[in-house]
Amino acid sequence: MKSTTSRNEDAGLDKDIELGEWYGQNNSQIMVNKNNLKKKAQKQHEDKEKLPFVARSLIGVLTFMFKTILWILELTIKVIVGFFVRITRNLSKP
Repeated sequence: MKSTTSRNEDAGLDKDIELGEWYGQNNSQIMVNKNNLKKKAQKQHEDKEKLPFVARSLIGVLTFMFKTILWILELTIKVIVGFFVRITRNLSKP
């Protein structure tokens, strides 16, 4: 059975001059597209402002080394404090 109301296939592609949007397309879809374009433009702008790859890599390696050294130093201090506590407890026993 065929529907009594017929629709022109090209009617979905007509542009509404007054509304400035395509038929069948929500305003939310238009806003999403605009937001995506803004995000892409902002990302390209941020990429241009970034440091060169070598500098970013060097900073990352130095940061990792610094954190590792601090972790090893903290672990060493905990071990030394543990030995000191054991020695003082053994010396205080009669």
